Amino acid sequence: MKKFFKTVRRRREDLRSIRERFGPLIYKERKLLFLGAFAMGVEVAGIIAMTFPLRYIMDTLLRPDKISNNLWWVPEDFYLDATDDQKMLFLTIVCGALLALALSGWISTLSAL
Repeated sequence: MKKFFKTVRRRREDLRSIRERFGPLIYKERKLLFLGAFAMGVEVAGIIAMTFPLRYIMDTLLRPDKISNNLWWVPEDFYLDATDDQKMLFLTIVCGALLALALSGWISTLSAL
């Protein structure tokens, strides 16, 4: 256990020396660093969202019945009580979300080139 703490102490000293040496340079570019970190977060969110089961969503929305309407964010009586305008708005929002997922996949593919 003493070896572990000795290693941690040595690594902490190494990090301090790196910060003392490169700190001013990093501080000048902090906006770009934060922007890069944010962009990486958006890319990771897009990759995670691409794995969402799209077939399940589309089957449930395009073939509504009592058996298939078990999405937690769609009320069970939505298809019975909603007007045609509400149904079209809902389907437009879902299609927009699917388009956004597809575009995020396309953008992440382009960024990998």
